Formats: sequence, C-alpha cells, structure tokens
Amino acid sequence: MEYSKDLTSSKEKGARLITLRKMAFLTRKAFCDKYHYNYETVRSWENGSYGGLPARRAKEIVNAFRSSGLIVNFEWLMYGLGEEPKPIDLSLLQEAVILYLKELPESKEPVDVSEEARMGRELEFFCLGQPDAVSIVIEDDGMSPAYQVGDLVAGIKRYEKSIQKLIGQDCIVHSFDDDKPLLRQIHPGKEKGTYTLVCTNLDTEVKAPVLNNVRLISAAPAVWRRKKDLIEENHSNPK
Repeated sequence: MEYSKDLTSSKEKGARLITLRKMAFLTRKAFCDKYHYNYETVRSWENGSYGGLPARRAKEIVNAFRSSGLIVNFEWLMYGLGEEPKPIDLSLLQEAVILYLKELPESKEPVDVSEEARMGRELEFFCLGQPDAVSIVIEDDGMSPAYQVGDLVAGIKRYEKSIQKLIGQDCIVHSFDDDKPLLRQIHPGKEKGTYTLVCTNLDTEVKAPVLNNVRLISAAPAVWRRKKDLIEENHSNPK
C-alpha cells in the first residue's frame, strides 16, 4: 500500500501540529514559552517551510503533549496514520486500577471473570498511558513454534533510528508498504534505512518468509504475550 504524499507533506505535518496546539488550548506564543521553542522556528514548522517539522522535534513535541494530558502518536503527527489525538480519560485508568486491585489474591471480594476477560483487562492495563502500545493476534506460522496462530502479542513502538537497536529481536513491525502489522525478526537491510524481516520458522507456509529492504514506520519488541493454548486450557478446565 502506498500512503498519500499529501499526508506526509510539510504543510500537512504543520496542520497537524496546529491541531495539537489548539487541542491543548495554547497560542503559538504560549506553546513556545511553555516548551522553550523559538517562535519563528515553530511558525516555519506550522507553515511547512524549510522542510517542515523534523522527526527529532516531532518526538519531543509528542512527549510534551502527552505530559499535558493528550494521547498522541508520533505516526499520526509525522505521517497522518493511526488514531487522531484525544484527551487522556483518567476515569478509564482509575477503573482499570480498581479492577486490577479487586482481582488480587488477597482481596476480600475477588471478581470472578473469564480468562478471556482477564486477558483483555491485562492488555488494557498494559496499553493505558502508553499511546505507542500496539497489539496483534498472530495469523500465520511464520514465527512458530515460539509464537502460534491465535497468540496475542503486544509491545511499545519505536521509531526512526531507535529501530536499529532492535536488530535480531522479534518485533511487531509496521511498514510503509503494508498497512497490516506483522510479527517478524528484524535484520539489517542491504539499502540504507531499510530492514530485512525474517520468519524464524524454516517450514513456514508464509509465501514470502523473507522481506528485503523494507522501510519501517515503527517496530515494537514483543514484550507482552498470552499464548492461545493456555487460554484454551483455561476454557476447557474451568475452576
């Protein structure tokens, strides 16, 4: 899939930066004063001049707005991809914490929930406060036996040069050529700024077990996982 060049143009990035600033109820001057940016520099970013907003500054701005109570992703600001920014709903975080505490073993009134619901809650708790969290359900045997079809995997996305530190790791990857995330092992690509994505299962039925010279938008190390067989075991042996 090819993404519209309009979404990644300097002017479009500038328009999204203006949207964020207005969501935070900040004038351009107030934004510059609060986050210590030069006024003329910010104006050039918002107008799309001189190449527009650079990736390094976009990361800073994303973190700044998150600390101000907005859920915003680097991908959205730079490429127009993913969910649009929105205020953090503190009530959801409070509810998740309350449910988590009720389900602790020492709780006097434990909540009886299904394993499937518990898994969903764990994933929600993992993602809360992490706008860069991503999760997928494994749909192929490319990473078997470590990851089976039906397993649920999640991680925190990394971007740009930070992806280079993930060489050799199993990651949820999102490329410019495909809007569907995959779980693959990352290796260096032959061309600058690209990566080779590898299926670790030598007997995989995946038609393209090795993808060469892939440009990645993001990569998230697989740090959270629930295996399908454990879920099914709990369903077949209810307590």
